[in-house]
Amino acid sequence: MDAFEIMKAKAPKDHRIHFHCYSGSWNTAWKMLEHFPNMYIGVTGLVTFGTASDVREVARKVPLERLLIETDAPYMKPSNANLVDQDSPSQLALQWVCGSRLKLPKSDESN
Repeated sequence: MDAFEIMKAKAPKDHRIHFHCYSGSWNTAWKMLEHFPNMYIGVTGLVTFGTASDVREVARKVPLERLLIETDAPYMKPSNANLVDQDSPSQLALQWVCGSRLKLPKSDESN
C-alpha cells in the first residue's frame, strides 16, 4: 500500500495536510491534490538539482497557492550551497528554491 492509499484510508478528505519534502512524481502529487483540497506540497533545495526531474516537474505544476518552499537547511541544501555564507544557510536555500521555481520553463502540458 502506498502513502496515498494510506492517507485516503486514514485522513479526512478536508484535513489540512503539508506533504513535507515531497520528492515523488507529478502523477501522485496530482492525485493527492485532487483528493485532498487542503493539501500543500513542500519542495526543498532538491529542486535546484538538474537530476531531480520529478521534483522539478512537481514544482512547475503545483498551483502556487498550494506550494510550500522549504529550506530544511542545512540538510537539503541547494546545488550550489557551498558558495553560501555559512551563517545564513536557510536564507540562501530559500533564495535558490524560489529562483528555481521562477526559472523553470513554462509547461503547456495538461495533467
